[in-house]
Amino acid sequence: MSAAGGTAIPVSASTTGTAAAAEAVALPNAADAAPLAVTARNDPVVPPRPASLAALALPAGEHLFSDRPYAAPTSAAFEQARTAYEASLLAADRAQQIERRLMREERELLLQRLAHMEGELAKMQMRLDIAETVHQRTILETRKIVDETLARKRREDSFGRKLLEFRSPDDTGVLGIAFSRDGAIAAAQADSDVALFDQGRLVSLLKGHAAAVNAVSFSAQGLRLASGSKDKTVALWDASTGARLQSFAHHAGDVRSVEFSHDGQFVASGSWDRTACVLDAVTGQKVTGFVCKATVEQAVWHPDRKRIAVAADKSIELFDVTSGQRVATLTGHTGRVNCVSFSPDGLRVASAGDDNTVVVWASSTKRFATLVGHKDAVRSLAYSPDGAQLITGSSDHTAVVWSPAEKRHVCTIQAHQDVVTCVRVASDGAKLATASLDGSIAVFGL
Repeated sequence: MSAAGGTAIPVSASTTGTAAAAEAVALPNAADAAPLAVTARNDPVVPPRPASLAALALPAGEHLFSDRPYAAPTSAAFEQARTAYEASLLAADRAQQIERRLMREERELLLQRLAHMEGELAKMQMRLDIAETVHQRTILETRKIVDETLARKRREDSFGRKLLEFRSPDDTGVLGIAFSRDGAIAAAQADSDVALFDQGRLVSLLKGHAAAVNAVSFSAQGLRLASGSKDKTVALWDASTGARLQSFAHHAGDVRSVEFSHDGQFVASGSWDRTACVLDAVTGQKVTGFVCKATVEQAVWHPDRKRIAVAADKSIELFDVTSGQRVATLTGHTGRVNCVSFSPDGLRVASAGDDNTVVVWASSTKRFATLVGHKDAVRSLAYSPDGAQLITGSSDHTAVVWSPAEKRHVCTIQAHQDVVTCVRVASDGAKLATASLDGSIAVFGL
């Protein structure tokens, strides 16, 4: 190669041994080509620029990168390829849509299953809560049944058995007794005093009446005590201190009975002056008076405090407290009625008297039952708190327990050596107290 003349550049044979090896590469138009100049400074060789793009075109049937013939695509083949490509895109899009739909359906199914599981869990929790409630209720009911059974067994073991007996001071005859809420006993004595006992022990002696005390009654809370005396007065006492709070003189004869209303606001009294009164337990004022047909032995409250029953001569008179009017008269006894009492539910009223009989009346004023068993006059009666038992005390020295619902005699208690003047039942229904003219007070199991 001459630096001045510029001859053609030979191309070395390739390592592949192709047919074009060792041949000189000639430009399409050799006349227009200029020889490559090589400088002494070893400048890079710059090939000459072709005259036109046409000079770069390959001969028909040849390919720059392959020795196989090249065929230009036709418009039909191009359309077919484009259609196939679009179809493949559409198919891929449909496949994606189907996949997304399946994923949504699977997600919805999973959510439904989850919601179902949560609902089942909620039901299971509700069943567990119900089971726990039933379990606790069963435990409480079982415990209640056991306690009631044990209490009934204790009552049965002590039923009619004398638990305690004590005497009034100086062996004075006891005309009336009352149980307080805490079990203390007040005794109305024939010597004008009121004695308070706790478990048979004399706690205090209330003095203030001028004659024999015929009856006593505790308020529902046991804080106050009312007493009625032969001195024609009603006295109100502080049960804890024994102080006399007030004295009411609204009667013209012996006060034979006193009883607090269930709310403790009023006191009903009955007298031999043929009247019964309702007194305000705070002010001492007379609220209502009832004129009866005969001397009154006892006046008692109906549980609803709207009526009063009065034992007068051979009948029981029922009065309306608000109007003061007599609403009914129960007749049937052949002797004087000494005592009367409403059942705890107010549906029955029991009476007893000198004819030795006990009569239970229905609310319709009709006779429900006649209980016969005493050999002498019945002086006192009292219902148990549940109304299942009716206890009577008699001049025959006995106390009798009756079942008014079954109209039968349950048992007879040989209580005292003299007339049983009063019987009372404790608020828990477990004890019966009886009093007698022999000066003794006895407590029995019920």
